[in-house]
Amino acid sequence: MNLTEYNSSYTINMYVSKCQYWDEKRFTWSSDGCEVGPLTTLKSTECLCTHLTTFGSDFYVPPNTIDFKTVFKKFKTLHENAAVFCTVIVIFGIYIIAAIWARRKDRRDLIKWTAAPLVDNLPIDHYHYLITVHTGVGAQSGTTSNINLVISGESADSGVRKLTDGKIQEFSAGSVRNFVMSVEVPLGPLLYVRVWHDNSGRKGKAYWFLNMINVMDLQTGERNYFLCDNWLAVEKGDGLVDRVIPLASSKELKSFAHLFTQSVKKKFSDGHLWFSVFSRPVRNTQGQANKAGVLMKIGPIEFTLTQLWISFISTLVVLPVNLLIVTLFRKAKYSQKSLINHQIKERKRRNKLNEKDEQYQKTMNFFCKKKASFKIT
Repeated sequence: MNLTEYNSSYTINMYVSKCQYWDEKRFTWSSDGCEVGPLTTLKSTECLCTHLTTFGSDFYVPPNTIDFKTVFKKFKTLHENAAVFCTVIVIFGIYIIAAIWARRKDRRDLIKWTAAPLVDNLPIDHYHYLITVHTGVGAQSGTTSNINLVISGESADSGVRKLTDGKIQEFSAGSVRNFVMSVEVPLGPLLYVRVWHDNSGRKGKAYWFLNMINVMDLQTGERNYFLCDNWLAVEKGDGLVDRVIPLASSKELKSFAHLFTQSVKKKFSDGHLWFSVFSRPVRNTQGQANKAGVLMKIGPIEFTLTQLWISFISTLVVLPVNLLIVTLFRKAKYSQKSLINHQIKERKRRNKLNEKDEQYQKTMNFFCKKKASFKIT
């Protein structure tokens, strides 16, 4: 007797096919009167129906079940899947490193978001303003130069103040820093902010792109916005390191250029899942460590040349249009004449309010005097 050993390989595919038609009366897919034919394959489905109508096919591949009773026994055969095991270990290692980095960055962000008092605040000053400084997000927008500013109102000005808390000197790109400034008396309705620096920053950090400055009266809650969107640099822009920024009008704050720029900045720095891990200029309850955990995903990764080509072509189609729109609105500026006219209108409006207040005060004083003289007599 001759015994011959044969080795055969088999491939088993499991699938479930179903024929359905669109029921126009019930507005749903139904399988009434339809069944799957015997000629159904992986590539096509044969439907046998008792009626003529618009119909389609549903194809479902059942997932593999996990038997948790035997899953831990597979560790005995790790040498047979060394590549997969090493890949999983490397991914977990990268996640742990990223989580530690993100956690430290969360702690630094908490310090950065704190509204720190200015280094030159005096204990005898009891009127406070919150100053929020927005630095541009572009390359080399941050600075380590010494920055000073003067906030001027109708009643008084703050004097020359050092824009630092004495601890953190740098205004990094895309950062939003908060300071508490104390003054002796209220400044009144704010008119403009003058800001400058001494260009003393280290290499690559001497110039500064200032996006805007917000000033809030902590006693009344009134907010004032001063839009700059310009360089304070000798080497960039118009070469000025000293700028006077007038109070922004409601028209400027509601303009498409301002809203579009702020929206894009917020979407990328806070809404985008990847970019927000590395950039979080404003306070958010979801920290970098949480977002790093969201990005952690182990599973099959498919990456083909077709997907790469489609992504590249999509970027080429969208990017030039976005860059053109952003460039046009960044280059657009309000004329100096319109800014001056706005300030004149604001001053006239406030003068009228002051006149009404004075007239009301005089009237009240007159009646009070009459009433007092009447009681005396």
